[in-house]
Amino acid sequence: MKQTASIFNLFQSPHPAIITATQNHTCIALHRFVNQAIAVLSLKAIHKTELLVNNVQYDLMVSTDKTALNTIVNFLLGTVLLHSQDNSIQVSAKLIGNITVMHIKTNDTGQVDAITRHIDKIQPMARSIGGCVTISNGKLHGINLAFTFINH
Repeated sequence: MKQTASIFNLFQSPHPAIITATQNHTCIALHRFVNQAIAVLSLKAIHKTELLVNNVQYDLMVSTDKTALNTIVNFLLGTVLLHSQDNSIQVSAKLIGNITVMHIKTNDTGQVDAITRHIDKIQPMARSIGGCVTISNGKLHGINLAFTFINH
């Protein structure tokens, strides 16, 4: 529990991947945003021989609450990193209408219960931006987190 709290607090700092701001929402270059999150986590990944890969399209733009997005993305990446060892963690995203679907995938299949417990803690914040986080565990393909949220 204490370890989770420290990971959550570690990723509170905002990222400068802002393009424009309108009302309460910010237009964000998601590839650059994910790169910055990965850069923060890469020091931890080196010690665990994890490979963090950003497969988000370079031109993908989202419009949402930047602070909430920062907290959620970093929390999810940190949780997956905390509960995996010697794996590849891949981040991808796509737009479906005004919905963004972000996937965080790892080939690890053994820690789904621990990851699920951590994800429950971030659900209220995901809901605050019109989103949710789901998890699936394919015994052959590993764990897949899907974070969906509304573009405003």
